[in-house]
Amino acid sequence: MIEHVVIIKFDKMTTIEHKDNVIQQLRSLANSIPGIVDLRCNHNFSERNQGFDIGLTVRFESMEALKAYGPHSEHQ
Repeated sequence: MIEHVVIIKFDKMTTIEHKDNVIQQLRSLANSIPGIVDLRCNHNFSERNQGFDIGLTVRFESMEALKAYGPHSEHQ
Protein backbone atom coordinates (compact mmCIF):
# COMPACT_ATOMS: atom_id res chain seq x y z
CA MET A 1 0.00 0.00 0.00
CA ILE A 2 1.21 3.50 -0.92
CA GLU A 3 0.06 6.64 0.89
CA HIS A 4 0.07 10.04 -0.82
CA VAL A 5 -0.30 13.15 1.39
CA VAL A 6 -1.10 16.64 0.09
CA ILE A 7 -1.70 19.90 1.94
CA ILE A 8 -3.28 22.82 0.11
CA LYS A 9 -3.01 26.53 0.76
CA PHE A 10 -5.41 28.96 -0.89
CA ASP A 11 -5.25 32.69 -1.41
CA LYS A 12 -6.72 34.61 1.55
CA MET A 13 -9.58 35.79 -0.66
CA THR A 14 -10.77 32.22 -1.39
CA THR A 15 -14.27 31.66 -0.03
CA ILE A 16 -15.32 28.78 2.21
CA GLU A 17 -17.76 27.75 -0.53
CA HIS A 18 -14.92 27.39 -3.02
CA LYS A 19 -12.89 25.35 -0.51
CA ASP A 20 -15.90 23.11 0.16
CA ASN A 21 -16.29 22.60 -3.59
CA VAL A 22 -12.64 21.59 -3.93
CA ILE A 23 -13.05 19.09 -1.09
CA GLN A 24 -16.09 17.54 -2.79
CA GLN A 25 -14.26 17.31 -6.11
CA LEU A 26 -11.25 15.67 -4.45
CA ARG A 27 -13.45 13.19 -2.61
CA SER A 28 -15.11 12.19 -5.88
CA LEU A 29 -11.76 10.95 -7.22
CA ALA A 30 -12.11 7.83 -5.07
CA ASN A 31 -14.99 6.70 -7.29
CA SER A 32 -13.43 7.54 -10.63
CA ILE A 33 -9.76 6.55 -10.49
CA PRO A 34 -8.82 2.86 -10.30
CA GLY A 35 -6.34 1.77 -7.65
CA ILE A 36 -7.49 4.15 -4.90
CA VAL A 37 -8.09 2.15 -1.74
CA ASP A 38 -9.02 5.07 0.52
CA LEU A 39 -9.26 8.85 0.16
CA ARG A 40 -9.76 11.37 2.97
CA CYS A 41 -10.02 15.12 2.54
CA ASN A 42 -11.18 17.91 4.81
CA HIS A 43 -10.53 21.39 6.18
CA ASN A 44 -7.41 21.81 8.28
CA PHE A 45 -8.55 22.74 11.79
CA SER A 46 -5.18 22.70 13.56
CA GLU A 47 -3.98 25.88 15.21
CA ARG A 48 -0.51 24.93 13.93
CA ASN A 49 -1.64 24.68 10.29
CA GLN A 50 0.90 27.23 8.97
CA GLY A 51 -1.76 28.64 6.67
CA PHE A 52 -2.68 25.36 4.96
CA ASP A 53 -6.41 25.06 4.38
CA ILE A 54 -7.08 21.49 3.23
CA GLY A 55 -5.47 18.15 3.92
CA LEU A 56 -5.73 15.20 1.53
CA THR A 57 -4.52 11.63 2.01
CA VAL A 58 -4.91 9.01 -0.68
CA ARG A 59 -4.02 5.34 -0.27
CA PHE A 60 -3.22 3.37 -3.38
CA GLU A 61 -3.05 -0.35 -3.88
CA SER A 62 0.36 -0.08 -5.57
CA MET A 63 3.04 2.25 -6.86
CA GLU A 64 1.64 1.69 -10.36
CA ALA A 65 -1.76 3.00 -9.21
CA LEU A 66 -0.10 6.13 -7.81
CA LYS A 67 1.77 6.67 -11.08
CA ALA A 68 -1.50 6.35 -13.04
CA TYR A 69 -3.27 8.82 -10.70
CA GLY A 70 -1.27 11.93 -11.67
CA PRO A 71 -2.01 11.96 -15.40
CA HIS A 72 -5.53 10.55 -15.04
CA SER A 73 -8.08 12.86 -16.72
CA GLU A 74 -10.24 13.13 -13.57
CA HIS A 75 -7.20 14.21 -11.55
CA GLN A 76 -6.20 16.82 -14.10
